[in-house]
Amino acid sequence: MSGQLNFRRGKRLFQRCLRAAKKGKNYQCVLSVGESILELDKRATFLKKIATPIFQKDMAEACIKLGAVNSAIEYLLAAKAGFEERRNGSDDWQKDIELINKKLAKLMPCA
Repeated sequence: MSGQLNFRRGKRLFQRCLRAAKKGKNYQCVLSVGESILELDKRATFLKKIATPIFQKDMAEACIKLGAVNSAIEYLLAAKAGFEERRNGSDDWQKDIELINKKLAKLMPCA
């Protein structure tokens, strides 16, 4: 129970840090916090409460702002796959998937 409580606190802290970084346009910090969240998700597979595609989408936006188009494309593709996996045959996450498709079309016009 204590571990789960610590996870919730940590998750909230990550989310606050990410919001502050986005608001302050500190894109390197957005990437750093996002990487920490993705690493936590890899290590704590039993938790399955982290919606990593949301963070990957934020990280892609930071990469776009920093001019790292290839990294942005990688994060967008990973986020899209994650959202599609979470759909469970419903329209959940459809708006996010459509938004990602539009961004990918802008970033990869020849694809």
